[in-house]
Amino acid sequence: MSIVMALINQEQAAEHYAAAETHMAGLKKIVDLRGGLENIEDGIVAVKICRTDILFAMQQGGHPLFYRDHVVHMKRILSSRGFTLESSSDAYSLRHSRLDSAL
Repeated sequence: MSIVMALINQEQAAEHYAAAETHMAGLKKIVDLRGGLENIEDGIVAVKICRTDILFAMQQGGHPLFYRDHVVHMKRILSSRGFTLESSSDAYSLRHSRLDSAL
C-alpha cells in the first residue's frame, strides 16, 4: 500500500493525473479487499492513506474516497489504537525558530 501511495504522489507531482487516479482506484480496491480502512492494523499506514486520499481529492477537486462522512468514526478507531489528534493547529505548524536561516 505504501508503494501505491508513493506512486500516487509521484504521478501528481509529474502532473500525470489519469495515472494518479488509476493508482488511487487501485488503493481503494486494496483497502476494500482488506475489509476497509478500519481493518488496517498499522495506524500510521491508515493515517497515510487518509492523507493521500484528502490531498488527491483537494488537488483534483473531487471528494475523498475513504471516510467522506465518517471522520468521527475514524478518529475513534485511531484513538483506540493509541493515536491522538491534536485539536490545536499549532500542533501541525512549523516552528520557524527551528528552521535554518539559510532556507
